[in-house]
Amino acid sequence: MSGARGAAALVVAALLLAGCTQTVAGRGGPPGPPGSPDPRGTSAPPSGSGTPTSPAPSSGTSSSAPPPGAHLACPRVIDKTAHLAYDCITHTMAKDSDTIWPLKFTKQVDLDWTMDEGSSHVDVTGNGNVTVLANGFASAMGAQEYGPNAGVKKVSEADITVASRKAHLVESLLTLDPDFRAQRHLKVKQERLWVVVVHIGADQFSAWYVSIPDVRKALWPRVSELIKRIKVV
Repeated sequence: MSGARGAAALVVAALLLAGCTQTVAGRGGPPGPPGSPDPRGTSAPPSGSGTPTSPAPSSGTSSSAPPPGAHLACPRVIDKTAHLAYDCITHTMAKDSDTIWPLKFTKQVDLDWTMDEGSSHVDVTGNGNVTVLANGFASAMGAQEYGPNAGVKKVSEADITVASRKAHLVESLLTLDPDFRAQRHLKVKQERLWVVVVHIGADQFSAWYVSIPDVRKALWPRVSELIKRIKVV
């Protein structure tokens, strides 16, 4: 993803949830500075019943110690805050965070452009719904900076289970604006995004995502197996 976070994040936050009160677990505070390790634009969480309180990024570091048993590094991440354990799509990814994803891992694949994977915990007061929340996260990600004439296409969505818990998967294809690409001298033309939201417990949901630009599209077929290996912890 690209390097223009900020306004889009705040706008999408309002769009994402439209009915309940939701809080995305994070460090509190505004998005990190534009020059942080992952330069992509980022927004705020899902819609479905509420308005999210965006987490505070801290450029990949947290002011507080991780919960006991957490392992916040590749190749196998144990995010005790989100109650999820998952494999990294590639082992050489660096820890980071942003307004949607208080924990994420990035790897630069083009000029000021990264491949990302991460997780977030979501508290929903009201009628939480994995389908609405997953689509909200996907919409938030699609609203990032891909250029004024970027394309966002939902490829598929499905009800799935993660560790016997109800979950929903949304897959999207994001196409960069050609002029945007040319101005930034990017090789990336498209990016594929997968978002999974899992119902952890009463009013408790967690989200996971991976976003892979087409310059690394050899990794796309691996995502289905990656999703199967997500566990609730």
